[in-house]
Amino acid sequence: MSHLPSPSSTFPLSESGEPVTHIDGLEYYPRFFSEKEQEELLQLIDSQPWQSGNIARRQQFYGEIYYHTSFQSSKLQPTQTTTTTTTTTTTTTACTKHNHNNDDDDDDDTNDGGFYDTDSSSIPRDTILQPIQQQPAAAATTTTPSSSSSEGISLQESGMQYWLERTRPFFPHNSSLPTQVLVNEYRNNLGIASHFEDFDAFGDTIVTISLLNLIYMTLKRPTERINACDTYHDIVKILLEPGSVLVMKRDARYHYRHGIGKSKWVHVVSRNDSGGDDGGKSSTSTLPSTSTLYSIPRNETYRRLSLTIRHLLHTRRRVSTERDEQDTIKDPNKY
Repeated sequence: MSHLPSPSSTFPLSESGEPVTHIDGLEYYPRFFSEKEQEELLQLIDSQPWQSGNIARRQQFYGEIYYHTSFQSSKLQPTQTTTTTTTTTTTTTACTKHNHNNDDDDDDDTNDGGFYDTDSSSIPRDTILQPIQQQPAAAATTTTPSSSSSEGISLQESGMQYWLERTRPFFPHNSSLPTQVLVNEYRNNLGIASHFEDFDAFGDTIVTISLLNLIYMTLKRPTERINACDTYHDIVKILLEPGSVLVMKRDARYHYRHGIGKSKWVHVVSRNDSGGDDGGKSSTSTLPSTSTLYSIPRNETYRRLSLTIRHLLHTRRRVSTERDEQDTIKDPNKY
């Protein structure tokens, strides 16, 4: 039976364990997928080939291939011979820098999570949990996509269409139903730059499914609505749990950037509830049932999967091989 969105959905928790209620359009559904469903989805993902070599993370594209970067990539933004569009260039207006707390000195777009002191000596040893260690299935392979390929893994043939359909109630308009599932793999303390989902590439609703391990996502509302701005009206971190669904629309979609930092630990104040079909005792979650601070190392055993489900717009960037800038990027790990 599907867990459909309902008014009983909760707010995500901040680092202090308080619900984050002030961001319009931010919805959070913990335990949206049961433990059994999470295992089934993991098996599906790990049976499919991965793409690597384009950015720091391994990725899978179900449906059409598209991933927005600051550089032009014919592999990640492939052309379509049946469609002619005009590439939109984002204005990189400088954001005036004011004096502000440097608690997020990680705003170099790679160290987006750094509020905590990552000195291991400051972490109580009796409250360290080990990351869930599910390794990819042996059948999984790694591929490098051809620059002419605009189609990723088949939604229907792979079985991913079923999981996409589970999120359809979050997309209220038939004209903006999801058309792509992007899987990102985060190992060790790998992060992702603080960014807006490109306004010309994706629809008005972004859905994220989290699997395997806990992580904090940092939400930042910049004083100017550009990725380069480093002064903010608001910064908050929210906890994403295994099996959860995060929905971003309205302000959460269009006024807040989001990213995953490179912090070496995930410090957690657990939920103190007994919700969900398993009373909060799912072995897939690393959260205990009491309000106690726990720490999870993001080391060589840490692995988290994120599924981003979006509607691709026809106005997204299309890059031919002649305009490809992939080989000019000096630091692909930034992406």
